[in-house]
Parts: sequence; structure tokens; C-alpha cells
Amino acid sequence: WLSLGSAYRTWNQMDEAEQSYERAKALEAGNALVYQGLADTYRAQGRNQEAVAAYDQAVALDHGQADALLSLASLQLQQGSWPDALAAFQLAVQIEPAYPTGHIGLGDAYRARGQPDLALAEYQAAAQANPGSAEAWTALADETLLRGDVQTANVAYERAQHVEPAYIQSYTNLGNLYRALAQWDKAEAVYQEAIAANAGDCAGYTGMAALKRAQ
Repeated sequence: WLSLGSAYRTWNQMDEAEQSYERAKALEAGNALVYQGLADTYRAQGRNQEAVAAYDQAVALDHGQADALLSLASLQLQQGSWPDALAAFQLAVQIEPAYPTGHIGLGDAYRARGQPDLALAEYQAAAQANPGSAEAWTALADETLLRGDVQTANVAYERAQHVEPAYIQSYTNLGNLYRALAQWDKAEAVYQEAIAANAGDCAGYTGMAALKRAQ
């Protein structure tokens, strides 16, 4: 039932997924993955309070569940529960220090709390922990750009593109940087690269349209 619930969730059949997870819970009440699946299903349906409770149960059953902790923390951050989100992100980083998502989430939490130095340190840790993560390099670039360090941001965006050519956000953010600097040709080239990397993603087209309006 657990695997079936996951399959239904993949197919976006959330009612069927919930029913399957509930049956799995009746058979495996001590399985943290069942509660994590339920939580993911609740979250997809916008039932955030139920999702938080289910993530909490998953973590209580298995303290090493970094994925459940990260999902719980991101939801708490979304809801503005900063202390709870920080604690969950910090625990996830302790469990999986080489997992960049934990450092990025912790950085986002610090940024939301107005602690940019701590945020920057976490984004740097994410890139150091997994230098092949475009998400980590893009988060680092975004933070350094907020500080006005255009050169370092540019290097980090380009590093993101190098390690994961299909990660669109690094292209669009770099294109936006060039657009803000009125470097039209460079901006257009980067947006074109974004479109070439993933023609099904509208971000490159959106950037190109904004560029045409700005010129």
C-alpha cells in the first residue's frame, strides 16, 4: 500500500494516494515513510496543518529522516514559524551535512529573519558540501548579488550553469542581472541559453520578453 500510495501521488491522484497511505498506516503504524507520504499528500492538497502533524509523526518515528525534516522545515518557514523551521533545518543539516538542500533551507530561514551573514555562510556551506549542485551555487549567487557583489554573483551563476546545464533558474537569474546592468546582448544570450536548455520552461521566454520591454 505504501508503494501504491506513492504511485498515486506521482500520478496526481491525491484522494487515491491518501486512501492507500491510510491502509498502509493500518498495517505499518510504526513506519515513518507512511506518515511522510501522507504529509506530502496533505501538502499537495493545501492541508498544511495536517501535513505538519504528519511530518512531525514521521520525524518522531525516525529521527534520521532528513527528507521529512526538510519538508517539515520548509512548510514551517512558509507559514512563518521561524523558530520551528530553524530547529528542523539545523537538525537536518546535522543528519546529512553533505546534503545541500538543508544548508539552502537554513540560509533561506536566516535571510527571512534578517540575518544575512548567517544566510551567506549556509549558502557557502551548501556549495562546499556539494559543488555539483546548481541550486547551491544559484542560492549563493543570489545572496551575493543582494550584497551588491556583482562579480562574485556572476561567477557563481556561471558555475551553476557549468555543473547543471539544465537548471534554468541559474540562467534566468544571470540574465536578469545582465538586464539590470543594461548589458542587453549578454542578457539576451543567457535567456537564449535558458530556452535551449529547456524549451518547455517559460522562464527563458519570460526573461526575453522583459528584456525587449526594457530596451
